[in-house]
Amino acid sequence: MKCFDRLGELMSGEGRHDAVMRALAVLVDEHGGLAGLGQRFRDIGLDAVLASWLGCGENMALTPADIYMALGEKAVGQFADMMETTSLNAAKVMAEALPELFDRLTPNGELPEPEDGFVRMFSVLGTLFER
Repeated sequence: MKCFDRLGELMSGEGRHDAVMRALAVLVDEHGGLAGLGQRFRDIGLDAVLASWLGCGENMALTPADIYMALGEKAVGQFADMMETTSLNAAKVMAEALPELFDRLTPNGELPEPEDGFVRMFSVLGTLFER
């Protein structure tokens, strides 16, 4: 079962899937797009993990601890606030969703060049809401 299909299991209640998608779009936008977000994972030594999301084959997993190390407590807390959940649950959702997010948004196996934040956020939102 794909991660985005599991979001309903991780977050119960009406509209939770949409809240998670919006929170992911904001997260990507606030970290400089996929390239900037990917760099955060490289910075903590997860180059091979990131490469697995961009390439063909199985996506390597993240842990909530990886999320905290790469993005920091503040970003996790903001994500949690947007989803109206705990920081730990938010980190779990992020750890499940980010590998597939990168996989879906990089069909050519390359991180896109940074572009205008407004355009980037709506591009990400459009892709995420395709089900």
